[in-house]
Amino acid sequence: MHASKLAPGRAPAQIDTDLQAAGLTVDSFGRPLRTAAKRELLRAALLEAPEESPPRNRQATIGESSRRGHTDPTRSVTATLDGPVLAVLALAGKPLTAGDVAAQMPRGSEVGVRRSLARLVAQGIVRATEMGRNRVHELNRNHVAAPIAELLAGLRLEVWKRLRATLGAWNPQPVYGCVFGSAARSDGGPDSDVDVLLVHPPFPGDADPRRRSSGLSTQLAGYASELTSFQLTPRQTGKWRRQLDELHDLVRAWTGNPLQAVEMSSFEWADHRRRQSGLFRDISRDAIKVAGEPDPGAALLIGTR
Repeated sequence: MHASKLAPGRAPAQIDTDLQAAGLTVDSFGRPLRTAAKRELLRAALLEAPEESPPRNRQATIGESSRRGHTDPTRSVTATLDGPVLAVLALAGKPLTAGDVAAQMPRGSEVGVRRSLARLVAQGIVRATEMGRNRVHELNRNHVAAPIAELLAGLRLEVWKRLRATLGAWNPQPVYGCVFGSAARSDGGPDSDVDVLLVHPPFPGDADPRRRSSGLSTQLAGYASELTSFQLTPRQTGKWRRQLDELHDLVRAWTGNPLQAVEMSSFEWADHRRRQSGLFRDISRDAIKVAGEPDPGAALLIGTR
């Protein structure tokens, strides 16, 4: 049924039939919907659901298919809301209302979530239970497809796992590495970068920012840190660059999204940390560690703070 068939004077009985078919009969609190609300929900439901839209006149290109976004990796497996709905339920560990599920979804409206839940309940992979005035949902972990739902829930974690394994095999290794920004928060778009901070041991010629201080004691601390720190050789610096180039290709292959690497020496990162700079706060706010430790001093690569 197309949305254009919805007339303002559509009979309440027909609206009820349409909503029941879409699994939409109560609001987030389990209360029966009024006729006006039903009409609006049905209109939204029919305008929602991109999975039911007519097929495009041309096939998606490889680039379009691959750039589905690290915000919701389940989109690479299924374009419907069923994937992220199952992922939310698999992670929840407790029954959730449709509103609870919608609040944790990376995409889709509550109307779309309700339709997806109704479909999954009918298939048996989701259980629905009346709890007071609410209807709650949970993953049926006895269902043969439940392990797939758990895999969908772990797709983002798999990306971080691969990053840790790859960076752990580097030589030279990062002093510290973390994912930050929209990739860490899961709120980016399909074309968003995967932002990764990579702190490296000092390259030849890297200076401790404290040497530029006006205070003599701070300047001396900067010189001392340079003298006591391990610094990469030109050959190791070249190898670091090659490893980073390979990481760009790997991240693109894993996620379909480009890597945006923010590189800095352990001297620079320690300086941002000491000053609690805006950059340090922005990165640290959502950081997901994938290598080393956030305090370079813990690795004995810099002098005293």
